[in-house]
Amino acid sequence: IKLIKKAVCDKDGTISFNQTINHSGSNSILKPEHEFRTVIVPCTTIDMFVGENNLKVDVIKMDVEGAESSVIKGAEQTIRNTKNLSISVEFIESYIKKTGQDPKEYLRYLNSLGLMIYTILPDGNTEFLDVKNYDWNKLSDGESVINLFLKK
Repeated sequence: IKLIKKAVCDKDGTISFNQTINHSGSNSILKPEHEFRTVIVPCTTIDMFVGENNLKVDVIKMDVEGAESSVIKGAEQTIRNTKNLSISVEFIESYIKKTGQDPKEYLRYLNSLGLMIYTILPDGNTEFLDVKNYDWNKLSDGESVINLFLKK
């Protein structure tokens, strides 16, 4: 494991990153509800990082406090070109809405990349999420964290 001091998103360059003062687990590119300070940090995409370092990716684990769609967008090529890929990601409806996206469209977007979506249940088992025929009221109350397992 090698630590790289860069944010991962959908662009290469720099990005505003909000560091919460008393809630270290809530740092995000989204504006937090708690007191925060903004810093400018270098950023890259997964596609660029994978290409520049000639990497083979099997697993992506992310906990990026609302930036999931940006990270996925910056990993499209990697996702499309990797046959056996697993991704662990959080789904928080209110965070997705803060980015201007519709949560249902976001899940359809994941499907369009060839990813099968599973919810990770409290007992550790998974349940297939059929985006086309899903009871959306069952998925989320809008604020709860739902852990997703994406498989290609």
